[in-house]
Amino acid sequence: GSGKTRVLTTRITRLISEEGVRPERILAVTFTNKAAGEMRERIGRQLGDDPKGMWMGTFHAIGARIVRRAAHQLHRTPSFTIYDDDEQIAVVKRLMERHRISPKQYAPRAIRSAISDAKNALVTVQEYTTLARDPFSQAVSLVYGDLEEALRTANAVDFDDLLVLPVRLL
Repeated sequence: GSGKTRVLTTRITRLISEEGVRPERILAVTFTNKAAGEMRERIGRQLGDDPKGMWMGTFHAIGARIVRRAAHQLHRTPSFTIYDDDEQIAVVKRLMERHRISPKQYAPRAIRSAISDAKNALVTVQEYTTLARDPFSQAVSLVYGDLEEALRTANAVDFDDLLVLPVRLL
């Protein structure tokens, strides 16, 4: 309601139409797919044409686009799968079994959450393992290390990877 979208779309339209900036040189990041679609539609209406090649989307969508372009550097193919929460939990449970970590002792969601927190803080598996002092953190470090390999082997990423992998690439 404060006019943010109007200001951004007007600015992007001016960059393209008056300053000659090519749409593929513009990055516009939003929090929702709905907002990205609305911005793209408004810009298209103002320009009279779709701004082909413009990078516009949510943080996760832009991250996925970057990861797809650099998939080979991340030991994936461009057709990688994005695991949802249920798929991630299934992999965590399987890895917990491999390490004989009881789901009654540590909930798979708690382990997944700790890994997510580590990833989002840009803490690598090696750093996490070095810092793991208590039994829970040590269990997390075992699963975290294997999770990275399991995702690579499955040609998959999780939602955290869509934020973290582009940061590491850049």
